Amino acid sequence: MSFEKADGSAVSAVTSVSQGDSHHIKHHILFKDDYSSNVGWTQIGTSVTVNSPFFPGIVKWNNEMGEGGAGDDRVYKQLPITLPSHKWTTYFDYQFTASSLVRSWIFDLSATPTDPWFLTSTDIITVEHGFEVDQLVVERGPRGDASAGIPISPNTQYYVKLERVPTQLILSVFSDPARTVNVPGSPVTLDIAKTDYNGDLKFIQHDGCSACGPARTLTAQLDNTLITSP
Repeated sequence: MSFEKADGSAVSAVTSVSQGDSHHIKHHILFKDDYSSNVGWTQIGTSVTVNSPFFPGIVKWNNEMGEGGAGDDRVYKQLPITLPSHKWTTYFDYQFTASSLVRSWIFDLSATPTDPWFLTSTDIITVEHGFEVDQLVVERGPRGDASAGIPISPNTQYYVKLERVPTQLILSVFSDPARTVNVPGSPVTLDIAKTDYNGDLKFIQHDGCSACGPARTLTAQLDNTLITSP
């Protein structure tokens, strides 16, 4: 059994992932992207990009600002498989340099490539930077229930982990790449039902906020996404 990288090249079916307790547990790779290629990504708008000439090898929010309902800034890609119903884990690296009244949906797993603002809470899981403060939350989409926030600071590299277990979403933010040191406030949880998100998450998106006004801005970058299952 094998999966593909974002650029179409084969990767091993299993990977060794640090679990924060000095042990490494093998997981099946469902999706992996180091953003060294924008092949397969669809870009809408200009201020959120993948592997652009000016910002290679990352997802970049370049002074992204709310469009006030008049536009959209995001990138999206179809996953090679639909995510499993009851258990998977996502990892990514995140850092921001500037923000104002921020509300950006930096990481989304969704049933369709529709603008996250228009998706119902049954069709999307979002990690948001905001609302209006520098923190990360996990939510059932931009208009759904949200967890408590994990505070973050500018010019600091963070290592994020999002877990789906049968009745919870668990968001953890770490200060080290081995993901052994939780930052203050991490982890947070959001209750879901076992029947939620059963076999319908097929897309990954990185977004601004189409419904927000232009006072909400973000300059940030995201890298090294990995999605695994046991």
